[in-house]
Amino acid sequence: MKLLSLKLDDTIFSETEEITSELNLPRNRYIIKAIKMYNLFNKRRLLKKQLSKESLALGSESMSILHDFEDLLDEGQFQSINHKRFIRKVSQLNIEQIETLRKNIKIVLDL
Repeated sequence: MKLLSLKLDDTIFSETEEITSELNLPRNRYIIKAIKMYNLFNKRRLLKKQLSKESLALGSESMSILHDFEDLLDEGQFQSINHKRFIRKVSQLNIEQIETLRKNIKIVLDL
């Protein structure tokens, strides 16, 4: 574990103290949870940016697939993907597009 020195504005510190007191949670644990959540948020934001950038090169069909993935991720239901629709859409892509899509799916599944 790493030791971290942190400077906070008085208002942020006071608010944090209030919340941790109400939750009966140590300040350190609260800050660790907050950082984990913020890291997850930014990973998803960066993934979306990367997938959007790559999808522009693949065209509108890939954007449709990207939106499907985003919806499934947002709903927490990635397992419920419509396999027939997915296979139909992928079968319309060329080899290069399929390879890029494969890489993007791997990134999503590794989150």
